[in-house]
Amino acid sequence: MTERRDRRIQRSRHALKLAFQQLLQDTSVEGVTVSNVAAKADVCRGTFYKHFDTKEALYQEVIEDVLEDLVISYRFPYQDRTEFVPADLAPGSIQLFEHVYRHQDFYRAIVLTDSVPGFQDKMCRVLRETAAKDLVADLPSFQPELAAAYFSQALFGLTAEWVRGNFMYTPAYMAEQLLLLLQAPAAVKVRVSPMTNEGV
Repeated sequence: MTERRDRRIQRSRHALKLAFQQLLQDTSVEGVTVSNVAAKADVCRGTFYKHFDTKEALYQEVIEDVLEDLVISYRFPYQDRTEFVPADLAPGSIQLFEHVYRHQDFYRAIVLTDSVPGFQDKMCRVLRETAAKDLVADLPSFQPELAAAYFSQALFGLTAEWVRGNFMYTPAYMAEQLLLLLQAPAAVKVRVSPMTNEGV
């Protein structure tokens, strides 16, 4: 009986969180109401208040859930290693895009709207701090903080472009593309198109 009740509680909480994320695609955090969330989740207001004291408490838990899953997914390729070469990873070991796809309603809201102000900076900071703390390159001139800052912004840019394209590629394909970017030799030649003054 307790196990069934626990599953019911989990389903209700999940439904409320999902409803909140879906509503953010059309309105700001301030514009979302408890009634909106309850109706979207197909539960009554009383059920909402059984799980969350306020709308802000729900919002905070959604943010914490997404960021926690982000860090777990980011660390997945190297969680059981003492060292590794990023360019040698297998595409299947990269779980970051699986994470984004799991939370696609939320990422649509942060990329396509202004519903969740400040989350891009928060996400990049979490990635930057995780990378700087976890990863050390064996290069005398290597500055981990700068590399972590560069990589976190690059990952967000890649993610944002994927979201803007309405997830037209699979998470596995995005992982492959990330590896190609990591594996591209620094000495690769890039052709420069003839420059004109058009549009200047």
